[in-house]
Parts: sequence; C-alpha cells; structure tokens
Amino acid sequence: MTCVLLMAQNPHTDTPQQGEGLGAFLLRNGYNVSKYKDEFIKLNANHFGKDYGLLLGVKYIFPNKVDQVEEPLLGEANKMVTVVDDLLYGATYYLISGHGGPDPGAIAKVNGNELHEDEYAYDVVMRLAKCLLSHSAKVHIIIQDPNDGIRDDAYLSNDDHETCNGAAIPLDQNERLQQRCDAVNNFYKTERTGYCRTVIVHLDSRTESTRIDVFAYYFTKSKMGQRLG
Repeated sequence: MTCVLLMAQNPHTDTPQQGEGLGAFLLRNGYNVSKYKDEFIKLNANHFGKDYGLLLGVKYIFPNKVDQVEEPLLGEANKMVTVVDDLLYGATYYLISGHGGPDPGAIAKVNGNELHEDEYAYDVVMRLAKCLLSHSAKVHIIIQDPNDGIRDDAYLSNDDHETCNGAAIPLDQNERLQQRCDAVNNFYKTERTGYCRTVIVHLDSRTESTRIDVFAYYFTKSKMGQRLG
C-alpha cells in the first residue's frame, strides 16, 4: 500500500518586500524552503532576476501545500492524516512491529482475554506512523495487516493476517528477521534520503514486580545508536 498526498486547492499568492530574498519570502509565507523552493521556481519561471532574485511588484504564486496524507493501513477512521508542520520533512522511517503472521510473540491472559504481543505492537506502530506522517515524515510500514489499523478496543482481537510488505511471514525466526532486513534495505537502496531510521517495536509479558515501561536496544559500538536510544 502506498501513502497518497492530498494538496490544498486554493493557490496562495504574495508580493515580496524590499530586499527580501527567495528563502525569506518562502519562510514568511509559511513554506519550508528545501521542500518548496524548486516547485516555487518552476511555478514562477521568467519572473526572477539574477540568481533567482525576486522582483518588486510581482505577484508570485506559491505551490499548493500538502494538507493531508492518506494511509489506508491506519484503518478507515484514521487513514486521512492532517499534516500539521514540516518538522520531519526529508526524514524516512521504516516501522516494524514485532512478530506477526504465524508468530504471536508473548502471550498473556487478562480477565479471560488472551492477549498477543504482535497485535499490540502493531497498534503502537500504527499510532507512531500517524504521528510521523502528521509532521511530514516519509513512512514505510513494513509489517502490514489491512484488516486492523488503529484500534481502540479494550482488548485487541488476535489473527495471523500480517505480512511483510505483502509477503507471507515465515515461522523460522532467522528467516523472519532476514525478510524484514531485506524489506528495509530494498527501500533504502532506491531512496537513500539523508535521515533514515528503522524502528522495531516489541512488547513483553512481565509480572508487575519485573515490569519495565520503555527501554531501547542499540548496537554496543554505535555512538549514534546510543544517542538515539
């Protein structure tokens, strides 16, 4: 499944102020320079001075902003995500929920309900994806279940419908991990954006005396991983 961008339909126009450069003009009108500069130049071709200097008295047309993105995997009620800012524009995230398919992960029983780790990890990833998209990040959801999305039930129902980017998830742990690595690497080979991060979410079943709310793992020799963790 592919995330769809939805643009605003009413173009914005403005005239530059004395001494105002292209970058300052875009910023004053609420546009991220790196995101919209090239499109702005194309829209206003032949209306620039030397080195794309702005001309006084000229009414410039601004690109349509992305107001919403559509991600069907989030579920019918949440698939339309409002973009609130460009904070994470240029960043790419590969999101992986733990286990899935034939492997439910940790299992617990609460009030007669059997809880499977993979269902809750998937729900956390869906909510994380929605948050990242709202800040203009590019998001690849690697483990997918088109039947679920974000769920607000007190207890989440269990199934084995998850796939790895559309492919069946193997039961063998090594094969399963390799499949996920390959999926991320295949995306990265074609994109290679400046900031790329893979986020893997697991939830463990623990007794209250050994409960840990949140913890992060990173490669011991990676200073960058330590900072991120």
